[in-house]
Amino acid sequence: MKRLDHILSFDCYYIDGYGIFLFIIGLFHHWVLILCLLYFFVVRKKIKLFFVLFFISLLSILFFYSSNLNTPSLIQGEVKVVGVNQGEYSDTVTIKYKQMKFNMKSQIGRYSYGDIIYIHADVKNYRNQTIPFGFNQKEYYLSKGVKGYLDVKESTLIQSSFSIYQIREKLFDDINHLNSSVYIKSLIFGEKSFSNDQSEILKDLGIMYLLTISGMHVYMLFILVDKALFYLSASQKSRHIIKIIMYLILLYLNLFSIGVLRLFIMYILQIPNQKYQLDFSKLDLSLFTFLIMLITNIHLIYHQGFLVTYLIMNFLYLMEFRYKTYDGYLKKLVITSIIFLVVLPFNKTVSLLMILCLPFLIGFVTGPLFLGSIATILIPELDQLMTIFIKIFENTVSFLSHKNISIHLPALSIFQLFIYFMIIILIFRSNKVIELISRTLILALFFIAIILYRATNNEIIFLDVGQGDSTIIKSSGCVIVIDAFQHVNTYLKNQGIYEIDYLILTHSDSDHTRDASAIINTMKVNQIVLSAYDQKYEHYKGEKLFVKSGDEIKCNHITLHILGPIRSYTSPNDNSIVIQTKIDNLTFLFTGDIERDAEHDLANRYQNHLKSDVLKIAHHGSSSSTSLEFLDYVRPSISIISLGYENKFKFPDQKVLERLYKYQSIIYRTDIQGSIVYSISKKKEKWGLVLPF
Repeated sequence: MKRLDHILSFDCYYIDGYGIFLFIIGLFHHWVLILCLLYFFVVRKKIKLFFVLFFISLLSILFFYSSNLNTPSLIQGEVKVVGVNQGEYSDTVTIKYKQMKFNMKSQIGRYSYGDIIYIHADVKNYRNQTIPFGFNQKEYYLSKGVKGYLDVKESTLIQSSFSIYQIREKLFDDINHLNSSVYIKSLIFGEKSFSNDQSEILKDLGIMYLLTISGMHVYMLFILVDKALFYLSASQKSRHIIKIIMYLILLYLNLFSIGVLRLFIMYILQIPNQKYQLDFSKLDLSLFTFLIMLITNIHLIYHQGFLVTYLIMNFLYLMEFRYKTYDGYLKKLVITSIIFLVVLPFNKTVSLLMILCLPFLIGFVTGPLFLGSIATILIPELDQLMTIFIKIFENTVSFLSHKNISIHLPALSIFQLFIYFMIIILIFRSNKVIELISRTLILALFFIAIILYRATNNEIIFLDVGQGDSTIIKSSGCVIVIDAFQHVNTYLKNQGIYEIDYLILTHSDSDHTRDASAIINTMKVNQIVLSAYDQKYEHYKGEKLFVKSGDEIKCNHITLHILGPIRSYTSPNDNSIVIQTKIDNLTFLFTGDIERDAEHDLANRYQNHLKSDVLKIAHHGSSSSTSLEFLDYVRPSISIISLGYENKFKFPDQKVLERLYKYQSIIYRTDIQGSIVYSISKKKEKWGLVLPF
């Protein structure tokens, strides 16, 4: 009987929840399952076995059923439009076919919610993360329930049927002309419409989370509503009805975003908990909300923001005893500090100024900006006043971003994340000042150790940047970046790299230089290396070095021999910088986008000196490059081709591949094999891949 009482007791369900949370992480990182079992063993006298087994079994069934659904390779038939996201040049349309969702590109305004269309399309899979600690496209779309995207051969509108979301679409279109539309879309409709520069500043300052998935502004709104209804002497029943209606409206406008949905479910659970005095704690209700959301939408298991929000709420509830006796600014400061520390490994930016100012910014976002957004939708004439609020907010953010001294922390592996949160728990449990200082020092040493480890982890990585080029050399305390199309800035920050010895831009084409300005503006770049014969580079701040054939660049023990350009060419591609260097007893040859003319000159001048072990194939595998004359001197054992997956140019050209096969060269391609890593520090298995599928 005692065993039965333990199983059916109504307290401390959150203890079971932490084990279930570990199990969920273990579905993706299997070693965490050992940690999960260890946790359950330690708390075995406190857990409710039936509760744990039921939800672990249910979540497992839903997860594996969803993961193993047979995705068709071809769709030919009627589908329904269940989502439309307007872009700058095209719409991303989400269609539903046999309980599965897929994305496709369409002309702006061609399709609307609820439309029935005939479609003939090939189904394609989104790619996994192909850059270490980079964006995982596949998991991002799976978190939205989207299984893949369509290569459309034919699509025809069959029927325009009414959808309840067409009203939202109309409201959304009606605010496009407003100056404040970007903020209204973010705060009311849950749409990210900020420019890249705005997003970067807001992310660095830690505000982006507030404006997207936290739901904090909605929470603050309902605190105000609750106070207003209290002063109006509204009955408890009336309060519940009004608040539920408001929640449903916001859920509809936000397309049931996780931030608002979490608050709504939590509120609904609180009603019977208070009415029937069930005595569930906030931690228990948070767990029930978490499980309800997962069971009704198992795809949220892929949503990092959803999992992080659960962590934040648990830390806030567990640490409530630390701040509940405080008032005013101090209380807000402690709460925002807790949120900041939980989000830190995902935001990766430390700023003391930001922590101090965050309570004010939260107040401004949840006050004038959010309430102003609601008022402006109802009364468009208030747009001018709303614009003033936005100016104040943006000027404050801009001031903070310029005065802000930020430390960018390296990205953490899942194992390092567990260590981080263990240290954070110790910090939160500190009862004495000396404990707080010593444990904070341990946290600082933890990050320093990671930075030092990665600094000594010498490697050459050919990043999968799509239809462009980016290579990073880390060796002998030297960091060299050769070309910077995209994702380079983020990769370097995630690796804890903030200083570059040489940023080499082989030529001025945007597929080699797009990320250069962002790198120069956010990092210390000691020298920018440019081609002496390319006159089309944009203006870059900093010390520049123009190079041509015969020059040398030394970086500690690395010597870069500049083989080209030999002269000025008519083709901009032939003016590319050509580099040969020896690292770890291998000779690497980087060729930019050179074509036959430059290759012919290089072959004539250097002949057998061109012999290299690893050849970075020129111009993404175009037939205009990698001539037999050139290959006859280089004779690479390994060839690297950087190109976009299913690119419109149909690179690499089959003729280029056949030429490489002739010399029995091993070919690595970023479109098929993701980022390609040569680990200098390893003694064996030096070549590694970050596979996309």
